Amino acid sequence: MAPKVSLPTVTVPNITMPKVTMPKITMPKVTVPALPAVDERLVAALRDAAYITVGIGVLAVQQAEARRRDLVHVLAERFDTSKAQIEELLGTVETQVRTADAKVKAATKSADTKVKAATKSADAKVKAATRTATSQVKGLVRSAS
Repeated sequence: MAPKVSLPTVTVPNITMPKVTMPKITMPKVTVPALPAVDERLVAALRDAAYITVGIGVLAVQQAEARRRDLVHVLAERFDTSKAQIEELLGTVETQVRTADAKVKAATKSADTKVKAATKSADAKVKAATRTATSQVKGLVRSAS
């Protein structure tokens, strides 16, 4: 049996706190204008459009997967090889296509940046030439009058 532990008694003195009264604050009444009612037909049409968009996306993915399976099957029969080999080959081709796509996107972005810079430069040159020509024409008109 465990020994009995005797703890000392602690007495807390009684402290009386002063009474604090909070001032009464009157808040102004704020009226929020009613929001215009949204036509339920509009909400239903938007919901339907969202469902149709998602559905078309799902169908497109399913169709792409089915065509890939069909392609694997046809290639495996035509070249008398296993579907696993065709899958591996298609994986390699897809990787190469993704790499080529990334390179084309990078080249397009680079070309776009260069074209924008050349356009700004050409625009500045055209504006400067226009100002020069305008001032020369004004000078000729003044000297002729």
